[in-house]
Amino acid sequence: MSKNLINPKLFVFILVVLTATASFAIAGDTRYQRFSLKEGISVETPSHWLVHDDSEKKNFAAASEGAARTAGVDYETNQNKSRLIAISALPTPSGAKIRINLIRPLPFSSVELRSTSAQDLRDVETEFSAGMAKSMTSMGAKLLAVATPKIEMINGNPALLLEYRRSDLLGPSPWTVKQYKIPAGDKLIEFTVSYRESDASIWKPILEYVKQSLRF
Repeated sequence: MSKNLINPKLFVFILVVLTATASFAIAGDTRYQRFSLKEGISVETPSHWLVHDDSEKKNFAAASEGAARTAGVDYETNQNKSRLIAISALPTPSGAKIRINLIRPLPFSSVELRSTSAQDLRDVETEFSAGMAKSMTSMGAKLLAVATPKIEMINGNPALLLEYRRSDLLGPSPWTVKQYKIPAGDKLIEFTVSYRESDASIWKPILEYVKQSLRF
């Protein structure tokens, strides 16, 4: 087969046009809306998704705490956690979720996070896996896998990424959960996104854009 079927210059031109068009669609599209939260934190999410009210957020918190206590996992009651926003994709049952919490006191600083070693991350993985497995079991779900934690940059700040896969209580498809812990000043921003893997091609680009839109 000829290697000249696609002109390289034409290919580059098409790619530039498509990229520019996609960027314009995201920038000017009203299907995303920006939420301004406490302490200068803001994020863009799809405008048609469900924003949970305070009562629903408290129920989510109570469920998490109850699962941890039932499993015998040490629950950090000395933390002050503000649950800023909880959003779920529609239609129901939801296939993707976004959560943003604010935690004080700060458990670790940006400086400490930047100096984290590979062994430190493996230790975090061991401790996280043990606690999460117990909590999932108490909720009637199953922890399927835990990825080795890593450091990513979000809005120019280092973030600890904890990623795992769990079973779904309502169906056969597993879920992927990504929790980013971002030290910012005297607080920790806990940014969590999750999605049903059977529809990953839909949810992943949306949640990636949401992550990139996070400002603080």
